[in-house]
Amino acid sequence: MEQELNQIQPEDRSAERTYKLGVFWITRKGIFKKALIAVFILFDVALFAVAIWGLLDVYVFSYQREKEIIRELASGNTLLRKIVEERSAKPIMAGEVSSVKSDDGEWDLVAMAENPNTDLFVEFEYQFRFAGGVTDAKKSFLLPGEARPFMVFGFKSESAPLNSSLQIVSASWQRVDAHAIADYESWQRDRLNIEFSEIVHTPSLSIGEGGSAVSRTSFSAKNKSAFSYSDVPLIILLLRSSGVAGVNRVSISNFEANETRKIDVNWFDAVSGVSEVRIYPEINIFDDRVYIPLQGETEEDLRERVFKRS
Repeated sequence: MEQELNQIQPEDRSAERTYKLGVFWITRKGIFKKALIAVFILFDVALFAVAIWGLLDVYVFSYQREKEIIRELASGNTLLRKIVEERSAKPIMAGEVSSVKSDDGEWDLVAMAENPNTDLFVEFEYQFRFAGGVTDAKKSFLLPGEARPFMVFGFKSESAPLNSSLQIVSASWQRVDAHAIADYESWQRDRLNIEFSEIVHTPSLSIGEGGSAVSRTSFSAKNKSAFSYSDVPLIILLLRSSGVAGVNRVSISNFEANETRKIDVNWFDAVSGVSEVRIYPEINIFDDRVYIPLQGETEEDLRERVFKRS
């Protein structure tokens, strides 16, 4: 018998091992399957336990401690808080609204608005809200640190709108790049150097014989800057002791450098009791289109140079 076993060929031995392995797998396949399922279940349970523990740690065990740490960091790191405050845009400051009757059943609404940020330019939409209504939204801008009147002319209403307020609908801020403009105040003064003089308000003028009385505000405007402007809008604000007496808007076309213009603003009503006349230029000095280019000068997008890219 031993001699016969020794005579078994290697191929027969390999087949025998394969057969035994097959029998072993078939007889224990169910056990392996159950073991694999158990491993997956244990893995899922472990993951679920870790997730539950993480939630409990964040919202139960460590919540108060982390709040205290954050509070201590916020109160203790004054330098960080100062940097955050300086980099954040302060909202536009809107003043009280004045209603000035401009015609029968029509009112001019006017309010001051100020950009308190000295290094941020803002473009925005605004509207006037009042009891029972709202005006259409208008687009405008404010230079860094600028304050000037904003208005709506000829709003139709039988009586003065009550509880009026100037509201900012939306605002888009752009920071002036200190590398492009090292001293913004000086840069702005060079461009907004318009001098107003010989300001006279005449409260009552007669137009023709038996004509109705009108008012006129006269002044001289001198462009003392080195820049010529295609159009310079001016807001004229008449003040009396009780508040705003009138508001108007005129434009100076093709205002050359070092040029002086005599301006007459007519008010189609007798505006009396005026104690002060204020004049506000409305020039977006960041917009290339406001300037008259010199002959042979290549146009360049000024905003690409002076605003910091985020």
